[in-house]
Amino acid sequence: KEIEFGATVLEGILHADIVGFHGFTDARHFLSSAKRILGLSHDSLEGGLLGVKYKGRTVVVTMSSVSVEPEMVDAVMDFPTTISGAAELKSKHSGRAIIAGVD
Repeated sequence: KEIEFGATVLEGILHADIVGFHGFTDARHFLSSAKRILGLSHDSLEGGLLGVKYKGRTVVVTMSSVSVEPEMVDAVMDFPTTISGAAELKSKHSGRAIIAGVD
């Protein structure tokens, strides 16, 4: 299944120098989407990394198993600064979908 603006989302992600995922499965889905939607292939790089050629440069794809503690995220979501920051972003980007991640 493909999201409505999948190509646009992928192209936005591919403007980064490095794209990191928590596990190989997530990276594999990203690589297969890049191939299926944008026609891009990936290469093996030194050190066991993967790279996607995009607009004349190589975007490095990494995998790193890092845990995120849901209880900590839930607690931070209730901070006044988090609530006001979220409201500011929603106001600034009214009518748009906001995609965010935990880093």
